[in-house]
Amino acid sequence: MTTIGLVIGLGGALATSPFLSPLLFRVEAFDAGVVAFVSLIVAGVGLAASFLPACRAASIHPVEALRSE
Repeated sequence: MTTIGLVIGLGGALATSPFLSPLLFRVEAFDAGVVAFVSLIVAGVGLAASFLPACRAASIHPVEALRSE
């Protein structure tokens, strides 16, 4: 899901950069370093958001979970 969001966001950034470049002064509309850094941040947050619940679910014994229901 995070990968899909990154691909859609990157596509949106590439599609809108020609329209934004006249509004920018001494700044590129598409900077590969910034895009890579933000992509790594978003991927890291997505990994952390999925890792924490997975660790919690892995710590529960299946038999105990079935007995409580």
